[in-house]
Amino acid sequence: MKLNQNIAKLKLPENLKIGLMVKEYRNQHPNQDDQGCYSFELGQSPFPVPKTIQEAFKLASDENDYVQAEGLDLLREKIKSFNQAHYDLDIPIDRILIGPGSKAIIGILIQMLEGHFILPTPSWIGYIPQLNAYQKSYEYMRLSADDDYKVKPERLRKVLENIDGPSIFIINNPHNPTGAVYSKSELMALTEVFRDHDVTVISDEIYAMTTYEEGVFTSMAKIYPEKTFVTNGISKDRSAGGYRLGSLILPEEKSEKLFKIFKTYASILYSNVSTPIQVASMTAYDDHPQITSDMIDARAIHRMVGRYFSHYCNEIPGVHASTPEGGFYFVIDFNGLKDHLYNQGIHTSIDLSYAMFKEPYKVAIITGDAVGLDEDDFLVRVAFIDYDGQMILDAYRQDQPRGESEESRFILKHMSHMKKGFEMIKQFIFDLSHNNLNQ
Repeated sequence: MKLNQNIAKLKLPENLKIGLMVKEYRNQHPNQDDQGCYSFELGQSPFPVPKTIQEAFKLASDENDYVQAEGLDLLREKIKSFNQAHYDLDIPIDRILIGPGSKAIIGILIQMLEGHFILPTPSWIGYIPQLNAYQKSYEYMRLSADDDYKVKPERLRKVLENIDGPSIFIINNPHNPTGAVYSKSELMALTEVFRDHDVTVISDEIYAMTTYEEGVFTSMAKIYPEKTFVTNGISKDRSAGGYRLGSLILPEEKSEKLFKIFKTYASILYSNVSTPIQVASMTAYDDHPQITSDMIDARAIHRMVGRYFSHYCNEIPGVHASTPEGGFYFVIDFNGLKDHLYNQGIHTSIDLSYAMFKEPYKVAIITGDAVGLDEDDFLVRVAFIDYDGQMILDAYRQDQPRGESEESRFILKHMSHMKKGFEMIKQFIFDLSHNNLNQ
């Protein structure tokens, strides 16, 4: 038996690997207070699927027919209306397709598109394995805290000037893992460079509806419609990650040809997205008060929690945290502590992740090449969602905090486990700075 080495050499993503470690630890310590460890590694919405969508799924359980590979027309019509209402996009349904989650859609696009890929890092952990699996030419563009972890036009232009042939730029907005959100003017400045160099863009907008400030988010399909593929779905803002329902907006350029290619490939690859899921997801794109309320409250909680804990981390000497503007992640930069890390035998970012998971800290985070960083780049990703989403949602609605002081009290009262997790990060940094880690 001979295996495709590009597939055989693939590694389990670090968040899944560390997530399994967390699950194993909690299974081994079922009676320990707060289950003993702090799970900041997995980027899944902590909130329940809105009840309205759950009921729609139950009613759709008898839908057993194969349907068209591009997705049900009525679902695509609802996505069209959703895009119009929330993003001011007037996209005809013959440029909208349905896929089994935005991750799979991005994978298909990476396979379809020929050229040199540019990936800003730190990045979502899913892009790199796909680029490797499909033997794509690519390079990283390291984002800087000095630039608010955003790509700047002048730097992008310099990178593109050194590329021969077509190029594909991957942008994730809001950004996993820094929480950065591009303004409309920032996207317009990048688009000038894209047009000058005829760049194709994959815009991953899965966190669009989690942008904290209403009206701030702008889709790349609005700014650069001719050559932008936009991926989205219901996994993050409607908490339906397991439903595996994603959407794709095709660029205006060659859209008819692209539609036929994607539809054909989808037919070969997976026939169609689960029919009951498609039927149920029509409700997810309705203007329903209960779904809207769930999304608004979840977004407010993400903002409250992300701002509180990023501020907490920024008061710890020796490290710097990004301030999230959307999503449920931020990054903490440990690079100012490199000498202390080396003195404690921590030479790579993966070493750091395992050191933080040891006793007494038991903090699970994501680092290193999983997010496109060099092995000696000590930037870590924190997903601030280690709490019971239903309980927090109920508490928030019963006594909605107003202002920073009330939000702080809310977090201390209802999120003591997660607060303790960040205290353990602080303790780790203190012990590291005093060369006193329990190795």
